[in-house]
Amino acid sequence: MSAAFDTVDHAILLQRLQSEFGATDMPLSWLHSYLVGQTQFVKLEQQQSQVVGLDVGVPHGSVLGPLLFAVYSSPVADVIA
Repeated sequence: MSAAFDTVDHAILLQRLQSEFGATDMPLSWLHSYLVGQTQFVKLEQQQSQVVGLDVGVPHGSVLGPLLFAVYSSPVADVIA
């Protein structure tokens, strides 16, 4: 399941939070700042890859991660219903 968290597109998630869940103004700004600016790199002993910015994914091990993933995947529930 954790691999699915890495596929959450930030732009789509923020748009969905606004249009389907009514997030606006400060709460939407907080969520935007929470998601934007994430980076990753790989380090093996003394070698390190370049730092790459992430436009997708929610932080693993966070309280908001599963909730944001549920918001992102909420249209699936509409299809099933």
